[in-house]
Amino acid sequence: MANIILVDYDNLERGDRNKGLVYVTEKIIDTVAYKDLNGRNILLRLYGGWYENNKLSRAAQDLSIEVSANFPRPILLNDRTNKVIVNIEMAYSLISQPHNHLFHTFRTRGAPTGLHCHDPFSISGCLKTGCPTKEVYNFVKNDICNACNTISPSDIFYRREQKLVDTMLTSDLIHSANTNTVKSNIAIVSSDDDFWPGILTALYSGVKIFHIHTKGRRTNPFYLNTANSNYFQKQLQ
Repeated sequence: MANIILVDYDNLERGDRNKGLVYVTEKIIDTVAYKDLNGRNILLRLYGGWYENNKLSRAAQDLSIEVSANFPRPILLNDRTNKVIVNIEMAYSLISQPHNHLFHTFRTRGAPTGLHCHDPFSISGCLKTGCPTKEVYNFVKNDICNACNTISPSDIFYRREQKLVDTMLTSDLIHSANTNTVKSNIAIVSSDDDFWPGILTALYSGVKIFHIHTKGRRTNPFYLNTANSNYFQKQLQ
């Protein structure tokens, strides 16, 4: 069974993502290190909001083109001697149900509730007539446009968000650990604390978990104290 690396794609630094999948993959493999790999075949799964409604999002389309063009590929490790073969999958579905794609994982939502705004005067002392930030403050504070008296913040503010992605990765982590008869190692690339219960569950199945942190973070000590000797954390440099 191939080593499995589960990647929370949006948790990677934007600068790394902009350099492309080959760069990201080589960086992840070098971080795990050859001595930590159980075999020469690596499966890297990318998790993100890949479906907008029932169609691939633009990000998913762009990444799938990169995957098709560049993978599987041999990667020379940083010891300049050993190679591994890396294949990449887009996590459209759960590992346990590969033909059942999970749609609607990238959605547009309205403005968040409880939106607040500081008075510009309170932070900068601005009293300039017609200051646009004062108008923004009044718009948010009063929940209505003072000029037209019809448009509210919820009419124009919106956010794009991913749904199901963290639980998909967690489900695959636990499933891979519990069905891994040859006990290959598993790596997870993310610094999101929400994955810790899944990491902890997988640890006690007997596999080694390599937790590769992004954005300079580390596992909180009060979580780390619950892990066993199969847990290793590293920094994606």
